[in-house]
Amino acid sequence: MRKRNRRLDVRLSDGEDIKLNNLMLETGLTASQLIRSMILQTEIRTKPLENSPKLLRELNAIGNNINQIARKSNAYDKVSQAEISEIRKMLSDIYREVKG
Repeated sequence: MRKRNRRLDVRLSDGEDIKLNNLMLETGLTASQLIRSMILQTEIRTKPLENSPKLLRELNAIGNNINQIARKSNAYDKVSQAEISEIRKMLSDIYREVKG
């Protein structure tokens, strides 16, 4: 027997249908999956970008370069610790935003 044996018929306005279809495209989920996620109050995330792994590797490489520059600059007292912390925070924010 099927786990989900209840069927739901929903009528939508044109605007609601457009919003649902856009959400399906953004998340990669079906309408049924979206509705179940909303009912169960689980987080609905957008699907990752197709080039996401490559982009994350590039961001990581940029972060490594920034850290190397920051270490050298800090060793010669050319950059303040606050500036280095700000650069690290910005990189972390970018990484978190891209990863979703």
